[in-house]
Amino acid sequence: MTASSTTAAGNGRMGNLRDRLRPPWGLPRRYRDSPAASAREEDRGYHGRPSRRLEGGRSGKGSGPMVCVRRGVVRVFVLALACGLPLVLAGEEPADKAPKWNVAEPPGTWETVTIDTAETTWSNVDVSPDGQTIIFDMLGDIYAVPLAGGEARALTSGIPWNFQPRFSPDGSRIAFVSDRGGGDNIWVINADGSEPRAVSEEKEHLVHNPSWSPDGEYIVARKGFTSTRSIPSGEIWLFHVDGGGGVQLVEHPDRPRAQKNIAEPVFSPDGRYVYYSQDVSPGRVWQYNMDSTGQIFVIKRLEPNTGKTEVIAGGPGGAIRPTPSPDGRYLAFVKRLPGLVSALYLLDLDTGAQRPLYQPLDRDMQEAGGVHGTTPAFAWTPDGAGLVFWAGGRIRHVEVASGKSRVVPVHVRDERKIRKALRFAVDVAPERFTTRMLRWAQYSPDGRYALFQALGRLWLVDTNSGKRRRLCPDVTDRFEFYPSFSPDSKQVVFTTWDDERFGAVVLRDLDSGRERRLTRRTGHYIEPRFSPDGSQVVFRRITGGHLLSPVGSIEPGIYVVRIDRGGARRIVDHGFDAHFSPDGRRIFFSKVVETTKLALASVDSLGHDERIHLLGKTVTSWSVSPSGRYVAFTEQNRVFVAPFVSTGKTIELGPKSKALPVRRVSESAGEFLHWSADSRALHWSHDSRLFTRHLADAFAFLAGGKELPKPVAEGRELGFEVETAFGRRPLAVVGARVVTFRDADRRQEVIDDGVVLIEEGRIAAVGRRGAVDLPRDAWVLEAEGMTVIPGLVDVHAHGAMSRAEITPQQNWKQFSNLSLGVTTIHDPSNDTSSIFSAAEMQRAGLVTGPRIFSTGTILYGAHAPAYHA
Repeated sequence: MTASSTTAAGNGRMGNLRDRLRPPWGLPRRYRDSPAASAREEDRGYHGRPSRRLEGGRSGKGSGPMVCVRRGVVRVFVLALACGLPLVLAGEEPADKAPKWNVAEPPGTWETVTIDTAETTWSNVDVSPDGQTIIFDMLGDIYAVPLAGGEARALTSGIPWNFQPRFSPDGSRIAFVSDRGGGDNIWVINADGSEPRAVSEEKEHLVHNPSWSPDGEYIVARKGFTSTRSIPSGEIWLFHVDGGGGVQLVEHPDRPRAQKNIAEPVFSPDGRYVYYSQDVSPGRVWQYNMDSTGQIFVIKRLEPNTGKTEVIAGGPGGAIRPTPSPDGRYLAFVKRLPGLVSALYLLDLDTGAQRPLYQPLDRDMQEAGGVHGTTPAFAWTPDGAGLVFWAGGRIRHVEVASGKSRVVPVHVRDERKIRKALRFAVDVAPERFTTRMLRWAQYSPDGRYALFQALGRLWLVDTNSGKRRRLCPDVTDRFEFYPSFSPDSKQVVFTTWDDERFGAVVLRDLDSGRERRLTRRTGHYIEPRFSPDGSQVVFRRITGGHLLSPVGSIEPGIYVVRIDRGGARRIVDHGFDAHFSPDGRRIFFSKVVETTKLALASVDSLGHDERIHLLGKTVTSWSVSPSGRYVAFTEQNRVFVAPFVSTGKTIELGPKSKALPVRRVSESAGEFLHWSADSRALHWSHDSRLFTRHLADAFAFLAGGKELPKPVAEGRELGFEVETAFGRRPLAVVGARVVTFRDADRRQEVIDDGVVLIEEGRIAAVGRRGAVDLPRDAWVLEAEGMTVIPGLVDVHAHGAMSRAEITPQQNWKQFSNLSLGVTTIHDPSNDTSSIFSAAEMQRAGLVTGPRIFSTGTILYGAHAPAYHA
């Protein structure tokens, strides 16, 4: 619950931080804080996901999993993409091949619902060349209705999503976009809806905004291209009506890293020009919340015969959806007005004069990019006297000369097939829970211990007895991260964080418990690793800001410090995940090259003679064995191992490499790679389990002729039960106005001078003062003059939970959530280990914030390591 007149305390320790850095919750862990991290995060954006169909309709931002609270249970609504089919990872063959997916006949139990409406949503409209018929789309099907209005007749039906219809010049055919072949492509049907056939057959670069050439032989359209972000940029392509791959008319100037849109192409009536809209806002990177009353989009005109392009319309409010009149004299288009509405404008192509024709239109999507187009398509009547368009839920007709408009009455009665969403019940507040998000889980070199981080602390587990204890039981005022054993298993080096004292690299002796700080400078430290002889430690110093204090951000890079005399020195100012070579003379590290590729590089002990040994197109981490003979890596969250050889040249390595034998060792996901001391086994972790693969079970030449086993599926369980943090003393909020939401579907209950009683972390009673019996030991909070409502649930939240896996003791973003009444969040795109670790810490009462639910790291269409699906 939340009291509206109460403001939660902000993070006073953080000072007046400036929100200078975009939170890196989406970047793969090994890429975070690399020199290219900022650019990569800009490329990828906070999140992105393709549109998905849910219960018979097409959803937008809210189409991801949602969380709502009902009677103490969170129900997570998950879109059933596979509808019961087994999940198959990219590049793999399933054990038993599933039936070929058919969009029109998906598996599962489906219901039929009736639609009876006189209003439609976001309908693309066209008028037949004879002026008798309007076609439009609604909820994934295409309909025809007389120009004067009346009963709509369905031209398409079924599960496939059909939209953006356009009449051919002779009116005999209709081009439209449909996903019936598996992805959005151009299709053509006869004007009566018969004989559908595909024109384009794109598998990845989906096609939208079809429009015919005047001779009816070609269709011009927008073709989408995805780079390191899920939002596809656009190009203008020309497709022959009989098929083919298409011909590029307008290439995006920023390819292959383009993010901004080019869309809505249309021929001039004489076929001489192609008009289209283009995002011309400054910079290459698409950004949220741009000022649409300024200029984002302009309309350009291409002369295909010469390749000449010029801007035809733009300025304040931009210009989108060019639509030339039948005689070619006017260009109708849409622009944005102040007040979050749009307007239909006319441009005289002879004089350049513009005038508004109709307003308001529904708000266009210029600042959203407009993957399917920035506003619904509209059309001229064949005589050029009027325009037919959709606005405010209705199809409308406006006279060009007078500006008079009328509603075209349309009635749609049809059916849709829907299926219920797949639902899972999740206990919101159990009395106890099991830790699942263990980080940096590893075995000691002598095999005696397993070490990991959970709930902000480091834990040791005796591998023989299974007994667990804290590594640093005498310290409670800090969080601990990034542990690593010494070669003799007698010491552990790790980093710490305290919001007031910042970070340090610390060495702790396992037997005596004595600690020694290896760094003296105020800073942010991560990734410490011992040298093979145990005399040195390599670590990384990173910058702060945004979530952590910016203090201590000077001179980031990879450092080496001698244990016996201190004095850390910077080796290189770039790279991450550093570890020593087997002889200790060189230092391996990872770095991002060419935007998305991960290189395994090394320098000598002075930071000179940098070499790139390996390059992985989709690799997300590297780990060289202590012997130097093998290298492990992760790709698409799975673990692989291969021989490591130095040739003086860069070797490209990945799961499908042919130059060297590459073996997948994890059945599912894995991270936090580390090796046994003798290099005969590779270890990794996933959730609360620690896995091992002996190399003799990975390579035939080591197996002695025996059959190699399948990738590892079972691991050592390290999770443990923890009590959920509840206020054990009853709490009574007394005297406030209480808005209950009780029986909210039928009434609005507001209780003046009310009481809310909370016991054992649950609301036990709500009523008027005197009507609720208060326990004798209740803590009474006088709330007169305040209003109490149920806590708000943010079902699509975002916000960093850590900085390079460093969880702050006070996260100002979560304090902000609480101060605004948000007591539960669901984040559909965040770093898996960061957010689930923070969720467990919140549940255990170690950090303050709302209850946290998440999907973890997003999988979507961006061409970025660890994200692409």
